[in-house]
Amino acid sequence: LKVTEEVSSVVRNDDCVAEQFQPGTKISIELQQKHIQELRNSLSSVKSGMEQLRIQYSEDFTKIGRQLYILSNAASGYHKVLEDNRKLYNQIQDLKGNIRVYCRVRPFLPGQANSSSSVAGMEERTITIITPTKYGKDGSKSFTFNKVFGPAATQEEVFSDMQPLIRSVLDGFNVCIFAYGQTGSGKTYTMVISFVKILSKYS
Repeated sequence: LKVTEEVSSVVRNDDCVAEQFQPGTKISIELQQKHIQELRNSLSSVKSGMEQLRIQYSEDFTKIGRQLYILSNAASGYHKVLEDNRKLYNQIQDLKGNIRVYCRVRPFLPGQANSSSSVAGMEERTITIITPTKYGKDGSKSFTFNKVFGPAATQEEVFSDMQPLIRSVLDGFNVCIFAYGQTGSGKTYTMVISFVKILSKYS
């Protein structure tokens, strides 16, 4: 009888303990379940966002591919236009003449008299020179060039007339520019000083 009473007491005590801890345990389980559900919702939201990003990236890559294709075609057309322009430009230079002769009249140096000039007149392409007296008459001769630069012509004017030929060099064509004349006629000044001054001006 005593043992039966002790067993009954233990059972009652266990039931009391279960009743004491059951509400807390139930709340804890409910909280865990709620937290798990929130995690599931977050995971679903992240998956949905990732899918949207994947679709967006796919669309963006497709657009970029189209733009690159358009740019590639435009670049190809641009290079073709440049090549056509280069050919036409150099054809124009050929029409102007493969060999061109220019005349530049050197200005008087300090101390020289203008009256000693043998130049009777100048035009854009023609220069007239006084020749020695023949048979008691003063004579003159006219010479025609592609262009005549007078004593007042600047280095920039000479260089600007040479610029088209420089472009032909950059396009891959062979070009030769040289100056000839007697000593002291200004060859070095025209060929060297002009480029030094112009380069220093724009550098």
